[in-house]
Amino acid sequence: APGAVLRPLDAADAEALLAAGAAGIVTGALDHNNRVDVRATARVIAPANGRAAFHRAFDLDGAPHEALLALEIAGFARVLTSGGAATALEGATRLAELIRTNRIEVLPGGSVRASNACNLVRATGATQVHAACRARVRTGPAGMRDETALDGAAVRALRAALEAL
Repeated sequence: APGAVLRPLDAADAEALLAAGAAGIVTGALDHNNRVDVRATARVIAPANGRAAFHRAFDLDGAPHEALLALEIAGFARVLTSGGAATALEGATRLAELIRTNRIEVLPGGSVRASNACNLVRATGATQVHAACRARVRTGPAGMRDETALDGAAVRALRAALEAL
C-alpha cells in the first residue's frame, strides 16, 4: 500500500505465524557484502525449531558452500535456491553440488515448470522442487507487477511430470 513501511520479520512475528498454524517460516537477510547474515536470521528463526527455510537471497552470496554451512549452524532446515543462476535448470550444476553436501535440504526453485522439472531432478538429484505455478490474471499498470493466481492446470501438469519420473 502507498506509504506502507516494511520492516524485517522478527522473532515475535515468527512466533505469531507459527501459533496461527503456519507449518514453518521462510526468511533471509544479507549483510552489506551480500553474504548470508546468520546473526540477523538466527534470532528470527529461533522460535521455528527447525521449521525455517532461507529464501533465494542465498543466491546472491558468492560463497554458497560456506553460506550453506552457516545456515545449518544457525538452525535452518532448508534453503530455496536456483543455484545462483536465473533459473534452477541453469543452476543445475551448482544445485547438484549443494545437494551432495547433505548439510540441509536444498530446494531447487526458479522457473520450475512441468516442461523442465524432470530434467532438473535428473541433473541435480533433488527429491523436491519449488514451483510458483501461477498464471497472469490481470496486467498491472506500467511499472507495476501483473496480478497472478494459482494455475491449477500447471500444478496438475507438474505433478504428473514428476510422478512419471
